[in-house]
Amino acid sequence: MRDLLKSFKTEINPTAEQKTKINKTIGTCRYLYNFYLSYNLKRYEQGEKFMSGKSFSVWLNNEYLPTHPKYSWIKEVSSKAAKHAVECGCTAFTRFFKHQSGFPKFKKKDILDVKMYFVKNNPKDCCCERHRINIPTLGWVRLKEKRYLPTTKDGWRIRSKYENLKKMRKGESAQRANIQKQKLRVQKLHQRINQIRTDYINQTIAEMVKTKPSHITIEDLNVKGMMKNRHLSKAVASEKFYEFREKLMMKCHEEGIELRVVSRWYPSSRKCHSCGCIRKDLKLSDRIYRCSCGYVEDRDRNAALNLKDAETYEIA
Repeated sequence: MRDLLKSFKTEINPTAEQKTKINKTIGTCRYLYNFYLSYNLKRYEQGEKFMSGKSFSVWLNNEYLPTHPKYSWIKEVSSKAAKHAVECGCTAFTRFFKHQSGFPKFKKKDILDVKMYFVKNNPKDCCCERHRINIPTLGWVRLKEKRYLPTTKDGWRIRSKYENLKKMRKGESAQRANIQKQKLRVQKLHQRINQIRTDYINQTIAEMVKTKPSHITIEDLNVKGMMKNRHLSKAVASEKFYEFREKLMMKCHEEGIELRVVSRWYPSSRKCHSCGCIRKDLKLSDRIYRCSCGYVEDRDRNAALNLKDAETYEIA
């Protein structure tokens, strides 16, 4: 049987100092939200690009506040609450650009629709006792209704959704059903892509063997060295070079075709197929091979022709 979770709604009774801090934080968040909207409107009128919430926070802290000391009171509130207010403005603009809502409206002082953002920094935050609750940045705040929240000797701790699910589903996944569905969907997509690559390898080998050639020449690639490149390692791994070579070798043995393996040090790409000159300055970005003798050919085709005429090789 699943454990049932109870929720309790209560009213806090902050001190005068805490009330001042709450009002100051809410007022600062409202000001930053309106300032972010007005600043982007000004940039739009001047023909400049839209500024995201992250870029605005960097500009505000590094350029605007140091040159405008009269607005130093913005630094007196929690930085995460101020940043969250800017991100809310960025989200409002994003929804407007996607035609999901209307143009963002400025926050008015009379309408209390500005919320204060409390962030949970460590597990001891949001601890709850029968007569008080520990709120981040505010500290311990007393409750108006005493003995209303049930507690134990250690006190109750307000948990996140993940922690609640982890407590309810002992020995099972602590993720929501929708998240698990999305993970399964992505896994199926990767499986389909893997099957498409395998099918392409099988079809390519079948087309090569179908022509009944006397021999097939391949190059002994340094795949281990290619995998060390962090920009290309993922793409190299997905090409399945080892699987292609093993299947080609097996098919050649079945059909009686000689499989030649050229050394990895053979300059197949740098060597000119026409005059035999070797270009040492050839870069990976040069996709067209141009030789001083006037020979011009696609880089990969030139390498294939050189491998075809290679005299030094091993029989696989």
